[in-house]
Amino acid sequence: MPDFDESRVIFEKRWQEYVNNFLASPSNSKVFKAYESGGILSPENRNVVEHQIMARFVVEVLCDLCGVDGNEKEDGLTAASLHDFNVLEEKFGRRNGKYKHYRDIESLKEKDRNTLRELGFSEEAISLTDANITHEEGGPKSLTAMFLFLADACISGTKIVDIRKRFADTRMGWRSDKKRIDDKTAQENAYYYDHFWKGAPGHGDRPHDEVQLETAARICSDLVGILREKQADTKNPKYARIFGPNGDSNLLPEYIRDKVNEKVANV
Repeated sequence: MPDFDESRVIFEKRWQEYVNNFLASPSNSKVFKAYESGGILSPENRNVVEHQIMARFVVEVLCDLCGVDGNEKEDGLTAASLHDFNVLEEKFGRRNGKYKHYRDIESLKEKDRNTLRELGFSEEAISLTDANITHEEGGPKSLTAMFLFLADACISGTKIVDIRKRFADTRMGWRSDKKRIDDKTAQENAYYYDHFWKGAPGHGDRPHDEVQLETAARICSDLVGILREKQADTKNPKYARIFGPNGDSNLLPEYIRDKVNEKVANV
């Protein structure tokens, strides 16, 4: 068996092939155009593209595991592919002081929705692109919205990681694209967590990362219950720490990671 490093090299090779094929496929031409409009197709923004495609991949895995198909699945996949298509404009606005509070980006969000409408995406998919943020007490309730939230929360670079660690690392200024802690990024993220979302629906005065972690924990718990019923391998002792009587549902990303790795190996 290859060791972890060798396995990661193999994964990355297969993953890059998958991403390149995804971007070149005529069936994804509208997604490509959205990326083009958001300015994320340049090499330095490859991490933004891969993050969204990995989110799509995770949502697809969760749909298949939980028995979601048809238009509901397609809308979820599309939304995951697009949820950060214009993130560069938002980040630039936050950094130059144009967007100091979540209310300040409402016009940008409407602009993004109109861009996606002009490209021909469904209203259902467009609505789901914002499901990665808690907008109501407890977070999203539909399965596809929960899938998208969880996918965005557990991906760091192209790695699926413990959500709690990811948020802690982000607060410290971890840059997955540069593989290092960055002090300026830490300051920006602290403001984003502590001030930007203050007073937003589902937030109150709580820090954004606290709210997101609470939502993620609830979603993991709900999905663990569904997967116990639908997937026989959740009874495998390997996954007892997640699905067992005393399991920790917050460890669900470990199971998802294994399923993603299996799927990438066979695409």
